[in-house]
Amino acid sequence: MSSASLRPLVLGLAILGAVVPSLVASPAHAKGWQEMHQTSDDVRVSIEPDGTALVQHHMRYRVVAGHFTTIDLPGVVEGAEPLPDAVVASEKTGEVEAHLEVHPKDERTLRVVIDTPKGLRRGSYVVDARYRVNLVAAKQLARDGAMWRLSWTTPAAPEGHDSVRVVFDLPSAATEPRLFVPAGQASEPVVDTTMSTLRRGTERDELELVRAHVARGEALTWAIRVDPRALSKLSGEVATPGAPTAPAGDRRPPPNRAPLALAACALALLAIAIAKLSRAKAEAVTRASHKTGTAPRPLVPARQSGALALVAWPRHVLYGALAVCTFAALALGWIATGAAASLALLALGTYRVAPACASARGRGRWLPTREDDAFKDKHAPWDGAWVDASTWRGRASLVVLLAAVAGACAALWTRATPVGASLVLVALALLPLWISGTRRSLPASPRRSARVLEPLVAPLRSAGLAVRPVGRYPIREDGTSADLDEVRLRVTSSRARPGFGAVEITAVSPTWLEVFVRVRDGSPAAARLAELAPDHTVVCGRTPDERVMTLVPEHASDVASFVERLVRSLDQAEAPAAPSASAGAAAAQKLAA
Repeated sequence: MSSASLRPLVLGLAILGAVVPSLVASPAHAKGWQEMHQTSDDVRVSIEPDGTALVQHHMRYRVVAGHFTTIDLPGVVEGAEPLPDAVVASEKTGEVEAHLEVHPKDERTLRVVIDTPKGLRRGSYVVDARYRVNLVAAKQLARDGAMWRLSWTTPAAPEGHDSVRVVFDLPSAATEPRLFVPAGQASEPVVDTTMSTLRRGTERDELELVRAHVARGEALTWAIRVDPRALSKLSGEVATPGAPTAPAGDRRPPPNRAPLALAACALALLAIAIAKLSRAKAEAVTRASHKTGTAPRPLVPARQSGALALVAWPRHVLYGALAVCTFAALALGWIATGAAASLALLALGTYRVAPACASARGRGRWLPTREDDAFKDKHAPWDGAWVDASTWRGRASLVVLLAAVAGACAALWTRATPVGASLVLVALALLPLWISGTRRSLPASPRRSARVLEPLVAPLRSAGLAVRPVGRYPIREDGTSADLDEVRLRVTSSRARPGFGAVEITAVSPTWLEVFVRVRDGSPAAARLAELAPDHTVVCGRTPDERVMTLVPEHASDVASFVERLVRSLDQAEAPAAPSASAGAAAAQKLAA
């Protein structure tokens, strides 16, 4: 995959990293951090003989942050008439002015409006709200044999809380009110968790129902059986139900699945983008490794079935799925699962440093080479630059990605902390794509290593030495020459002793340079070289009478001055000091003395 095709991919990944948290986070936090919890809701339904009921809610709220000017009661009985005298009391400041009204956009939602400009700030509050409802008009009464069944649904709880209590207060009759159980069933699951207490009086009866817990977003439907004589002044006809209904079942408003669907689509697109990014990285590392004569070394070995075995799609699909699973698990609080997925993500995306190729080279010939050909890297541009932090393109794409993650985390940290923390951890788990398998972790190509020799040409020539690059051209089986595989600098002097061939400088790596001194065996130059470095080993050269000594400068930055002093020491005129050279640091210090 080329660099041009990677640009929209990296940009899309950065945009998705900023969009996904906004889809997962609740839209309720769009205007700043506001947090309020409902801790209880005690309801009293006072029923009159004419079938009208006065519903009184006694609710407790705890404001954690922000300020609230309204409190909504969704899902009330249809046709409810609010009584405006709502009471809001604070434990610290006392009563707060408020009133109750119908929500302007939903007739089945009542709204408690706080009349003070500051609204409700941090603290605990008690809210009393009342409204009237006609049970017959609202179709809450139905015939049930000789009795009537009264059904009533509490508003949906914004958050779960314990000890939900409803008291039905109705006129006394010969038959006491009781909790409704469907015919043919001994009990219902909800009935099993509901405790009922009956208090009879001469004029009024009270049936108290208590549920141990109500879940978040749950709207409970309570049903009791009532003696028709208790509602003697009932106006209107009580309908006969066509089929029995589950009385005490849970009625939850239909959830809005659009944000969840959008979040799922965004996560799927994010997984695909990360999978394509992993595939592009693997292809770039594989091609670059083959060019340098090595094999790619992922931390988790890949199946070797071909030249590009690393780019098998299942491996990268698994990588993208693990990234999304890590984010989802951490955001949902599944720490152990998220940690395991992030470790697997780190292992799949990490590449080890490739060792240099140690195989012996075939035949070749050394020929003078033009400087443009020797020092110019003619290899194809690094096609994995966008996912390589050692290049400026890779650093730019990494900065864009981290900036998007940082911006999303700053926006979500105080509102949805788990989501922000999950983004940070997933971004850290993706870092090996940029910091491992880089161009610098691969063996350096001969041309790229030779570029460190180019700065040595000018100072050596200014010292009066002849400098020219030479290259080694491998010989193919058919006798033709291939492209050069090594470049050296050859330094000679017109005043050198007889038998002096040349000094060659080669770059083993960008930070490791070696110096080869070539002399003729038995010549004055060979004798002088033996005086300068008596402890060094001399090996045979390219011809039978040529001898070569290898020297390693103590500091790579002093190679030019080291070679100049070495050549001057081999000149016919005696030099005042020998060059500082050795196969190691200790030998270099000895020669310097």
